[in-house]
Amino acid sequence: LHYPLRRQRQMCIRDRSWNYSEFTDLLLSQPYIGSLIKIEGDEEGYGFISIINLHEHKDKQCIQQIKAFIRSKVAKGTPEQIKLWGNILEEPRVGLIVNERMLNVPPQLAPHLHKCLYEEVDWALEDGKPFKFDNLIMLTCFYEELAGNPKQKKQKLEEIFFHKVEDSIYKKYATDTLAYRQVINDQDAKWMMDRMARPYRLLILLDATKAKIVVDETSALVNE
Repeated sequence: LHYPLRRQRQMCIRDRSWNYSEFTDLLLSQPYIGSLIKIEGDEEGYGFISIINLHEHKDKQCIQQIKAFIRSKVAKGTPEQIKLWGNILEEPRVGLIVNERMLNVPPQLAPHLHKCLYEEVDWALEDGKPFKFDNLIMLTCFYEELAGNPKQKKQKLEEIFFHKVEDSIYKKYATDTLAYRQVINDQDAKWMMDRMARPYRLLILLDATKAKIVVDETSALVNE
């Protein structure tokens, strides 16, 4: 489990400034929470979902770095956003959802992954573990698909495309969101060129009471 999870984290959380090794070890230290998407007999991991209590692990370097990164992005927002996110990051019951998977993973898996995650959170609470959350934070990505000549300075926005089907539902019910342009790597460059897509990262803040509503709506969406 350790090898594919470490590779998955490095692949999916790109250009971030936190300690990958410590972050991976933290995820692995709570085996009762989270799911790894794998094909039997294949060492490669195709996706992963889990959740981390930011307050419980506030002394770890990777968590301090993640919080500092979020603050750096929020600092470009409105005064209201700066205050909101600043207060949330200091709360004792805030969770970071870690939700990453490759593009070719079937979207029909999404509701099951999130349903299992929140069930495991409930079971962990029954065992007295620190997984009572008032708010949830998630870092995800989306793309603006453009029309026209890619060499033109101004292009018409055609569609917003989310990498993961559930992200549009998380955004719909979010307390707040913050988007910023993403610096892409060589692996993504051809895909972006083919689709004429402009990549963004998105920070989502969600009231934890709405998490199961997101799961239900995601299930309805993929089963349409």
